[in-house]
Amino acid sequence: MMMKNPATLVYLFPSISRITLAKKFQAWHDDLSIEQLRGLLRITGHVAFPSHALSPSTKEKMKENRIRLGHVVYYVIPENFIPRNAKSFFRRNPTKFVYPEEETDEN
Repeated sequence: MMMKNPATLVYLFPSISRITLAKKFQAWHDDLSIEQLRGLLRITGHVAFPSHALSPSTKEKMKENRIRLGHVVYYVIPENFIPRNAKSFFRRNPTKFVYPEEETDEN
Protein backbone atom coordinates (compact mmCIF):
# COMPACT_ATOMS: atom_id res chain seq x y z
CA MET A 1 0.00 0.00 0.00
CA MET A 2 1.36 3.35 -0.98
CA MET A 3 1.46 6.20 1.50
CA LYS A 4 -0.37 9.47 0.81
CA ASN A 5 1.30 12.59 -0.52
CA PRO A 6 2.97 14.27 2.47
CA ALA A 7 2.36 17.80 1.11
CA THR A 8 -0.72 18.09 3.34
CA LEU A 9 1.50 17.80 6.41
CA VAL A 10 2.73 21.36 5.89
CA TYR A 11 -0.83 22.63 6.18
CA LEU A 12 -1.87 20.36 9.04
CA PHE A 13 1.37 20.73 11.05
CA PRO A 14 2.98 24.10 10.21
CA SER A 15 5.76 23.57 12.76
CA ILE A 16 6.92 20.26 11.23
CA SER A 17 10.69 20.10 10.87
CA ARG A 18 12.17 20.35 7.39
CA ILE A 19 14.19 17.19 7.91
CA THR A 20 11.12 15.17 8.90
CA LEU A 21 9.21 16.53 5.92
CA ALA A 22 12.10 15.74 3.55
CA LYS A 23 12.26 12.15 4.83
CA LYS A 24 8.50 11.75 4.37
CA PHE A 25 8.73 13.09 0.81
CA GLN A 26 11.65 10.78 0.02
CA ALA A 27 9.77 7.72 1.36
CA TRP A 28 6.68 8.73 -0.61
CA HIS A 29 8.71 9.19 -3.80
CA ASP A 30 10.44 5.82 -3.32
CA ASP A 31 7.04 4.13 -2.90
CA LEU A 32 5.78 5.85 -6.04
CA SER A 33 8.85 4.68 -7.98
CA ILE A 34 8.44 1.09 -6.77
CA GLU A 35 4.78 1.12 -7.86
CA GLN A 36 5.81 2.32 -11.33
CA LEU A 37 8.46 -0.41 -11.48
CA ARG A 38 5.82 -3.00 -10.56
CA GLY A 39 3.68 -1.72 -13.44
CA LEU A 40 6.61 -2.16 -15.80
CA LEU A 41 7.26 -5.66 -14.49
CA ARG A 42 3.59 -6.57 -14.87
CA ILE A 43 3.69 -5.53 -18.54
CA THR A 44 7.00 -7.20 -19.42
CA GLY A 45 6.78 -10.32 -17.23
CA HIS A 46 10.19 -9.73 -15.65
CA VAL A 47 11.54 -9.67 -12.07
CA ALA A 48 13.71 -6.93 -10.53
CA PHE A 49 16.76 -8.08 -8.55
CA PRO A 50 18.89 -5.76 -6.40
CA SER A 51 22.47 -5.45 -7.59
CA HIS A 52 23.99 -7.07 -4.50
CA ALA A 53 22.15 -10.31 -5.29
CA LEU A 54 23.90 -10.81 -8.63
CA SER A 55 27.44 -11.76 -9.57
CA PRO A 56 29.64 -9.26 -11.46
CA SER A 57 29.46 -11.35 -14.65
CA THR A 58 25.64 -11.36 -14.55
CA LYS A 59 25.63 -7.61 -13.92
CA GLU A 60 27.87 -7.14 -16.95
CA LYS A 61 25.54 -9.22 -19.16
CA MET A 62 22.47 -7.30 -17.93
CA LYS A 63 23.90 -3.78 -17.74
CA GLU A 64 21.38 -2.44 -20.26
CA ASN A 65 18.54 -3.66 -17.99
CA ARG A 66 19.68 -1.62 -14.99
CA ILE A 67 17.25 0.68 -13.16
CA ARG A 68 18.25 2.93 -10.27
CA LEU A 69 15.56 3.84 -7.73
CA GLY A 70 16.86 6.03 -4.95
CA HIS A 71 20.01 4.42 -3.59
CA VAL A 72 19.22 0.93 -4.86
CA VAL A 73 20.13 -0.41 -8.31
CA TYR A 74 17.80 -3.08 -9.70
CA TYR A 75 18.39 -5.36 -12.66
CA VAL A 76 15.27 -6.30 -14.59
CA ILE A 77 15.63 -9.96 -15.57
CA PRO A 78 13.25 -12.34 -17.37
CA GLU A 79 11.76 -14.90 -15.00
CA ASN A 80 13.27 -17.81 -16.94
CA PHE A 81 16.83 -16.39 -16.67
CA ILE A 82 17.19 -16.11 -12.89
CA PRO A 83 20.80 -17.07 -11.99
CA ARG A 84 21.49 -19.84 -9.49
CA ASN A 85 23.23 -17.56 -6.98
CA ALA A 86 20.30 -15.13 -7.10
CA LYS A 87 17.86 -17.95 -6.34
CA SER A 88 19.80 -18.88 -3.20
CA PHE A 89 19.95 -15.21 -2.16
CA PHE A 90 16.19 -14.95 -2.69
CA ARG A 91 15.53 -17.91 -0.38
CA ARG A 92 17.44 -16.12 2.39
CA ASN A 93 16.00 -12.61 1.72
CA PRO A 94 12.58 -12.82 0.03
CA THR A 95 11.63 -9.20 0.85
CA LYS A 96 14.55 -7.66 -1.08
CA PHE A 97 13.04 -8.27 -4.52
CA VAL A 98 10.38 -6.47 -6.53
CA TYR A 99 7.77 -8.66 -8.15
CA PRO A 100 4.80 -7.52 -10.20
CA GLU A 101 1.61 -7.49 -8.19
CA GLU A 102 -1.41 -9.34 -9.45
CA GLU A 103 -4.07 -7.10 -10.93
CA THR A 104 -7.18 -6.81 -8.78
CA ASP A 105 -10.63 -5.68 -9.76
CA GLU A 106 -11.22 -2.90 -7.25
CA ASN A 107 -14.00 -0.53 -8.18
